[in-house]
Amino acid sequence: MLGLGSVASIGKAALMWLAVVPSFTVAEYPPTRFPGRISEKIPIDNTMTVRYKELPDQICKSVFSSQKQITGYINIPADGNIPEQNIFFWYVQARVRTNALSLWLGGNPGESALNAFFSGHGPCNVIETSRETLETAANEWGWDRGSNLLFIDQPVGSGLSYDKINHGILNYMERSYTLSELNLEEKKVPNFIGYSGSFPSQNIPITHTKQAAHSTWRFLQGFYSAFPLEAPHGHDPIGLNIFAEGYGGKYAAVFSDYFNQRNTERHGKTIEALTTRLRTFPIKVISIGILNGCVDARVQMPYNFDQAQRNPYGIEMMHENDYLDIKKSLKDGDFNCDRKLAMCYERTKDLGYNDDVSAETQNMCFEALSICSDENQAWFSETGRALKDMTQVFPFSATSLNYLDYLNRPHVQQALGIPVNFTDINFDLNMGFFRSGDWSYGPIVPYLAQALNRGINIGLMYGDRDFFCNWLGGEALSLAIAKEAGGAYATKFPEAGYAPIHSNAKKIGGRVRQFGRLSFSRIFNAGHHIAAYQPETVFQVFARIIRSASVSTGQFINYETYATIGKSTADDKLPLPWQTSSKCYIRALKSTCSTATIAQILSGRGTIINNVWYQDENIWQPDFVRPHPYEATGTYTHPIILESNPV
Repeated sequence: MLGLGSVASIGKAALMWLAVVPSFTVAEYPPTRFPGRISEKIPIDNTMTVRYKELPDQICKSVFSSQKQITGYINIPADGNIPEQNIFFWYVQARVRTNALSLWLGGNPGESALNAFFSGHGPCNVIETSRETLETAANEWGWDRGSNLLFIDQPVGSGLSYDKINHGILNYMERSYTLSELNLEEKKVPNFIGYSGSFPSQNIPITHTKQAAHSTWRFLQGFYSAFPLEAPHGHDPIGLNIFAEGYGGKYAAVFSDYFNQRNTERHGKTIEALTTRLRTFPIKVISIGILNGCVDARVQMPYNFDQAQRNPYGIEMMHENDYLDIKKSLKDGDFNCDRKLAMCYERTKDLGYNDDVSAETQNMCFEALSICSDENQAWFSETGRALKDMTQVFPFSATSLNYLDYLNRPHVQQALGIPVNFTDINFDLNMGFFRSGDWSYGPIVPYLAQALNRGINIGLMYGDRDFFCNWLGGEALSLAIAKEAGGAYATKFPEAGYAPIHSNAKKIGGRVRQFGRLSFSRIFNAGHHIAAYQPETVFQVFARIIRSASVSTGQFINYETYATIGKSTADDKLPLPWQTSSKCYIRALKSTCSTATIAQILSGRGTIINNVWYQDENIWQPDFVRPHPYEATGTYTHPIILESNPV
């Protein structure tokens, strides 16, 4: 019998399954009782409850053991068509006391925020210390270096969030789960490509971004009421930095607008407004940071072709004549994708937060998504390259996925207080968003422009190796925001030059254009998950955005007049990087393992060690972790501020 997380030869078991008799694993049901977990009513709204635990340091080792980490759930009762929600959160205290709080929202709909937590943003990484053991090590450039952090799995059904708990079977080949009381043997799922566990229901009540905004607002109300020591005292609004990746850029823009609307409701002179003031916290967004965001489809989508043919690495993905024909079609307005998006935008531009979306509108916008996917990305798979890092051949993983196994180990589930199995993405929820046409709703640029005019810092950072949400589209997004914002931004931002991003006194990590509170950064040599590639540079940009500083140097600036100086384009050419060998993670079979490798797995060859398949078990090695002198005062606690611009 093959046990996940241990060394096992799969040959005999797999061959038995293929030939005569299946071999099945025991169920991976999480615990149902959690000693030490606290459960209590939310003071500001006693219809809501919070369940939480303080983590022992070894579950996620941070730079300082004194840093508080809290995991748990805010329970939001059923409301109309939205069922009960149990929203998972992981709070991390900063290394040095600060009022800064940064909220991280996952990318793709249904994607867990913990993917980013363990891929560069959080306080720890998961490492292999033996053939049967996964542990954690402190992340030098985790964002807890400069801020308190709050990761949440939203909408409900993402990651560790759930409506109600159901038994089911997860199949790694399909990356989906089936709710069933049947066991693996009855479902004919071999043990090494699936397991029985506990999952959310497959009811998908939230299928577009504006619905998700309200649930996230309620979550934050509950969080701050439950943890008053973590909130500013007095009547000051709660300051919040919102950061997100990929599709999460839409969340960040729309959620910020919704929070502002709810704040405005508190300022009236009516009895209702007074009641609202007494029963809610004002949530003031200070900064919005978007990392390789797919935010506004009409603005960004056309630049996929430029990234395919005019990228910094000299890769040519299509015939030059085809590229020129497409560019002409875009210029002449003959591109079917843009026409369909324009129709969807017209239907959804005035969509309210409480409005239902008609079936006709959903179908129209889903059609736009389908056409745009066919015209803009369907051909990409034929190139054989990785969508989120075009310099690499598919399959490819930019970061360790050890956490997929780690979060499903019983002692970790017990420590975190989680009654459901961890899945990195819920594809039922993902498809619910796409079928609703939410990807095609717009425009989104006005939300960010309005935020900018309210005095919110807007920082866009894009790794230049990503095709999926590429930096050229990100640059176009930044220019569209400046134009929509008007005033000085409309002229001063596009006139600003591209200055180097000084990651430290010796390293230039990219280029940035900045005027006032708006910045766009191209991060060199980074794919979609940029913190996994350039952790120091990405942290510095993050810290400078939330500290209202120059993204180039970290120096404090006058937002009324500050503009970067440099060349007019960020067109630096870079050498094509070497191909990186990528591990085959069983829990991410389809995205990290080649067709040939999957065939070997199913034919019973090789060995699985800590969720990774090896052709030869002697290839395995423990992770090397460089020891850090954490006692060195200040070394691991501050962003870098250059006193002067290096030559």
